[in-house]
Order: sequence, then C-alpha cells, then structure tokens
Amino acid sequence: MLELLRALDKSEPVVIQTDSAYVIGVFTRWLEGWRRKGMRTSRNAPVENRDLIEAIAHELDGRQVRFEKVPGHAGHRLNELADARAHERARLAARELSERAKTHRRPVMHDEN
Repeated sequence: MLELLRALDKSEPVVIQTDSAYVIGVFTRWLEGWRRKGMRTSRNAPVENRDLIEAIAHELDGRQVRFEKVPGHAGHRLNELADARAHERARLAARELSERAKTHRRPVMHDEN
C-alpha cells in the first residue's frame, strides 16, 4: 500500500479496498488517539509496525481517501490478486532469510580430546 500511494499523484482521489478491518480502523479511528498517547494502544502497549503506519499516514495526509471493506478469500478479484502477491513476497522473503542464515552460520567447533 505504501509504495502504491507513493506512486500516485496526491491530487487524485484514492479508494483503498481491503479485507482487513484492522487496516481500516488504524487510519479511520485509532491513529489520532495513538498519536495523542505517544503511539501507544488503549492497553498502553507500543503500536506495532509504527514506522510503516506513520509512513502510510504521511502518504494519506492531504489526500481524498475512502476505505472500502471487501470480503477476504471470497473471490473478490483484486483482493485475491493482492493476497497472492503478498504470499509470494512472503515466500521470497523467507527463502532469502534462509539463504542468509546458511551463509552466516558459525562453524561448529569440535573438541579434539
């Protein structure tokens, strides 16, 4: 979402369709309260993914934005496409982390006594 917002002209209206009630709540209900409390939740816990939320909020600032809740895993064409891309990116990231871990393993020292 962040990269898409960065690529769009700020003067164009934006409709964000998501199956995540959490995402909609972050930007339509909770963010201002979190900011007033130093980015802490109602349970006084630090807001997770704060940097990403703040970056997205910055991109949303001054835009005409409408959020739409769409059903998840119910055949909504764009939501299914976004879900498939997210899963593919997660698989690639996991593979990359696994490869990095293999190349940065410390050698096992064996006692020769």
